[in-house]
Amino acid sequence: KVVVVADYGVFVELRAGVEALLHVSEMSWSTHLRSASDFYSKGDNLKAQILTLDKETRKMSLGVKQMTPDPWIDIESKYNEGLQVNGKVVNIMNYGIFIEIEEGIEGLVHISEFSWTKHIKHPADLYKTGDKVDVVILSVDNNNKKISLGIKQLENNPWENVNDKYSLGQTFDSKISTVLNNGFYVSLDDNMEGFVNNEDISWTRKIKNPSHLFSKNDKVNVQILEINEDDKKIKLGIK
Repeated sequence: KVVVVADYGVFVELRAGVEALLHVSEMSWSTHLRSASDFYSKGDNLKAQILTLDKETRKMSLGVKQMTPDPWIDIESKYNEGLQVNGKVVNIMNYGIFIEIEEGIEGLVHISEFSWTKHIKHPADLYKTGDKVDVVILSVDNNNKKISLGIKQLENNPWENVNDKYSLGQTFDSKISTVLNNGFYVSLDDNMEGFVNNEDISWTRKIKNPSHLFSKNDKVNVQILEINEDDKKIKLGIK
């Protein structure tokens, strides 16, 4: 029975006068661990396996995840590259989101794998913990227990026919999607963005920070200056 709950684990009374620690890392095969209070409350009964027993220090450690098979065993035969799966967002970092695709199996969608074309400042602008997301398996590293996932791979790559749709000198009346210190991104359509550098805003004014002049969703008239299919960039100008 659980007698004490702490962030790092719970103390379990095995019998009168005998207690053991169940560390949070031994509660689940999940690599992104939460507080022990998310798993257990005081008074809960549980089944666990004895992991270590030190009679001299009178310390004992327990494990619950060991009561079930390690989900990473033969993982590569279950999740192949290109397979589409549905998972839940369990952790959000500035560089991407971690998706739980089954109990104990999580993968990372790097921010670069969100969209073929759109500039995304932070994953939290699009996702929140608990969201269900469709993803594609990009790679599986069983030795290091890492899975790389992608979201943009669910759609066709618009860069494959970019020169058929856009041309140098073409103009657009569009909206600003993201403002940075060195320029801003403009949505050319639902799937494509281009970038206006500060030096391409005005012939006469030296722009240090475009946020003093422009805001997100402002309408601007832009012209395509360069299309770089290899680097997946479209350079735009206003001046």
